[in-house]
Amino acid sequence: MDALISQTRLHNASLVLVTHSEAAAARADRVLKLKSDGIYL
Repeated sequence: MDALISQTRLHNASLVLVTHSEAAAARADRVLKLKSDGIYL
């Protein structure tokens, strides 16, 4: 996970990570949540 995040920031790129892990989501700059009626910030 550290390597993915550091390379993403180094290259000013986006990383889309789909996870059920709250710990992984907590490391993100932005989190979107998918629910049955839409996508939420």
